[in-house]
Amino acid sequence: MIVENIMNSKVITVHPDNSVAQAIDLMRNHNIRHLPVTTEGKLIGVISDRDLRSVSPSILTGDKPELLINTNVKDIMQKQVITVHPLDFLEEAARLIYEYKVGCLPVVSQERVVGIITEADVLRSMVEWIGLLQPGAHLEMEVPNRPGILASVAGIVQRHGVNIISALLFPGKMDNTQILILRLKALDIRMIIKDIEAEGHKVLWPLQREPDYER
Repeated sequence: MIVENIMNSKVITVHPDNSVAQAIDLMRNHNIRHLPVTTEGKLIGVISDRDLRSVSPSILTGDKPELLINTNVKDIMQKQVITVHPLDFLEEAARLIYEYKVGCLPVVSQERVVGIITEADVLRSMVEWIGLLQPGAHLEMEVPNRPGILASVAGIVQRHGVNIISALLFPGKMDNTQILILRLKALDIRMIIKDIEAEGHKVLWPLQREPDYER
């Protein structure tokens, strides 16, 4: 999946010479938390609700105190902006948001802002991608780290006439192992588990017994 498919192309922007009060009004009116700062369509910064809160006096002083009117966006905006291209992959956007701890990524093409993607957009897309919104069963196992292992396990699932909603592979805790997580379009997967264990794979979830936690 690429950024273009999940970005919001109707971008609300603010000019660097706009006041902080105007930026606050834009965020409130459009129910957003981030504003790219642009001049003639080119990105020069970004401002977030956190930036605005850092300069906003107490609400006891009124909705638009003098400080908010006299302070310009360019005075508090973030000038070092992490961006993505519309054709970048969703995984890259997720990595950038995680690595740089930012709440949004302006989407830039040919030096112009063409969209914006937020951490909420990435999380929603990941949830849909993994298939968590579809009813199904979670199956987790430890398998050898060798070519063809995913096809081998998928063949077991196929023999039971069950569709795989999603599949994820992670490095295992033991050398030369992987953790394979499947989301299956089924509720009763006991026979699938039995056949997987018969192939010598260790099923980690569903648990076959209650864990013995120390109290």
